[in-house]
Amino acid sequence: MAEIVYVGYNNALSLIVKIEEAVLTPAQMSAITKVGIVYNNVLYESTQYPGAFDTESRASEGVLVLRLGNIPNLPAGRDRETELILWANDYPNGIVWGTLDIKVVDLGV
Repeated sequence: MAEIVYVGYNNALSLIVKIEEAVLTPAQMSAITKVGIVYNNVLYESTQYPGAFDTESRASEGVLVLRLGNIPNLPAGRDRETELILWANDYPNGIVWGTLDIKVVDLGV
């Protein structure tokens, strides 16, 4: 089932971030330096779109919050294998954390 993103809206997608089935600790969450997705072969990341990626508000729960509707001009469509990439000092080139099925909807209003 696809995660629905509405262009221009603040709907949140909350993801529990795990390593080997263990939820990341607040210290591990704070070590994340950048977050990104590759949606339909285009990289969108937190230094360009800080309002779309939140590693802080729910770090105590090991939760990453995505508000991808805050990315201007995110094209409507679907990518069943949207890559989620995390960067940290230990991973300066990033690490693909997994994939998401993302459907972007533009309501046109």
